[in-house]
Amino acid sequence: MAGLPICSLAASLSEQKIIIYSKDDCPLCDGLKDKVSGILDRAPFTGSALNGFEIEVRDVKTNPAWDEKYAMQVPVMAVELQQGGEAIIPRTSPRVTADKLERHIIEFVAEL
Repeated sequence: MAGLPICSLAASLSEQKIIIYSKDDCPLCDGLKDKVSGILDRAPFTGSALNGFEIEVRDVKTNPAWDEKYAMQVPVMAVELQQGGEAIIPRTSPRVTADKLERHIIEFVAEL
């Protein structure tokens, strides 16, 4: 992760959430959840800017607003904003490696 301001970014991002909108019987959703969980699990040991982030999985079928907005797009990944609300993280290929996904998330959050 050369070139990313990991230490300064980590201090400003602690205790945020990565939200994954998902639904049952969705292999792409399961794959994304597994990758993001793995990234967050290793973050304390790698000095990642995502250290302190938590994952929240939201089943779109449990909320009519989520279902209407995301049912045909899942998995959808978002980050909880410190000032409230959330920002949708642009979609990546389901074949992206965990390292590239981590960089993608960090770069997106750094631009907020």
